[in-house]
Amino acid sequence: MRKILLVDDDQPTNVLHEIILKKFTSVPLTIKTFLNGKQALDYLKEAPGQYIIFLDINMPTMSGWDFLDAYQNIEGHDGTRIFILTSSINPEDEQKAAKYPEVNGFEIKPLSVDFLKKHVGELFT
Repeated sequence: MRKILLVDDDQPTNVLHEIILKKFTSVPLTIKTFLNGKQALDYLKEAPGQYIIFLDINMPTMSGWDFLDAYQNIEGHDGTRIFILTSSINPEDEQKAAKYPEVNGFEIKPLSVDFLKKHVGELFT
């Protein structure tokens, strides 16, 4: 069972991405959604494991950038991959994301099947 975290302050976007993941992937998934980085970080501190995280940048309480900075200080998540999923079209955001070793991809919302196949192909086997 693959564990997915959707971290975005826009609940309709989380619902859309959950539908895409469930409809177009072919492996069993556990999907949890969080409305800001702090909620996701608190969850990860209590639930070690390997995750695929889709992370928005601009959120209240704790931004995606703040999440990434704090994430580096928690343990028990070897093999977790983080993908930035944002509405930002600022090229500097993509360059900044590339500086984080945990970040495995950068995509403009909404999540697409093509992006999933390219970056998270194991969801289709």
